[in-house]
Amino acid sequence: MAKIISVVGGRPQFIKEAITGKELRKLHKEILVHTGQHYDVELSRKLFQQLDIIEPKYNLGVGSGSHARQTAAVMIGMEEIIEKERPDIVLVYGDMNSTMGACIASAKLNVPIAHVEAGARMRVFDMPEEQNRIVSDHLSKWNFALNEECYENLVNEGLEKTAIKVGDVMYDALVYFREISLKETKENYWKRLDFIFDRSDVSPEQWYLATIHRPENTDVLETLEIILSALEKLPHIVLMPVHPRIHSKVVELQKKHHYRNIIFVKPVGYLESIYYLSNAVGVITDSGGLQREAYWAKTPCTAVLRAVDDKRMLKGNCLIMAKVEQDDILDKVINSKRNNLAYDFSEYGDGHACRLIAETLMK
Repeated sequence: MAKIISVVGGRPQFIKEAITGKELRKLHKEILVHTGQHYDVELSRKLFQQLDIIEPKYNLGVGSGSHARQTAAVMIGMEEIIEKERPDIVLVYGDMNSTMGACIASAKLNVPIAHVEAGARMRVFDMPEEQNRIVSDHLSKWNFALNEECYENLVNEGLEKTAIKVGDVMYDALVYFREISLKETKENYWKRLDFIFDRSDVSPEQWYLATIHRPENTDVLETLEIILSALEKLPHIVLMPVHPRIHSKVVELQKKHHYRNIIFVKPVGYLESIYYLSNAVGVITDSGGLQREAYWAKTPCTAVLRAVDDKRMLKGNCLIMAKVEQDDILDKVINSKRNNLAYDFSEYGDGHACRLIAETLMK
């Protein structure tokens, strides 16, 4: 049995921890650290309750700020926790600033690091998430790759001794929680939405699900404005959970354009997200996690990004990339034909990646 500190900082990592932590605690002692990089306290609490995640022993309260400030705050906080708890392993997820900050602090104190979702590469090196992935992989003792492509990326970077292909813990989570999510009705889910601008009178039979949050799409207001102009012209209602970091920009643009086809809501729980994703006409997103969830749900997905980290999903137009141009987004979402026979889940594991991670760390 190892003493493991697991570090989470935002919504995608909460979901990964929900399913991975259950397996870790069967074989190990786990301490959870919430960095507070995700600073929507209400949603954070909702997700922890909904997914039955253990209570964090520590919350660093990092909040918003520049990349340097967030990373530095995580490093300082994690250094103190590691020196106090003296863990055998620090486990991190994905590609947030919380991930890299925890890795640097752990490496400086010579504590072995396990990186879940290692090896993903988009080849866009000015993207903060790509920088975080690369640094975290090169500091980790165990790099748990979610598929063969990620495994090969690690090998090609000289990390073959650390690379272990286990499958995708997000696939584990979707398999586990989707069955639960589909037990509720659309009406019940709709009543729980927290509308930013009152649209509670609307209850669409068909909808798109959209999430836009990455800096490349939101730091410049005009870029976000172009994306929203495309969503406004889609043939069905667009349900858009708004990331806290762009809330003020959405409010500003709503005053200017009075969007009617887009229903802006505060971030939703994971079960709600799976429900709306599974029943959507299509998904428009810049989230890597939502791209994969849409793929597994066989929901057509358009990524508004310069690159994607899992090119396998592009086969058969299961995932389509769009430029930040109104006409291109509309064309890709409406006119692209998908090949439903192209979906292939074999590379994402058998739904037991989390158990394999726990067992590997036990060995």
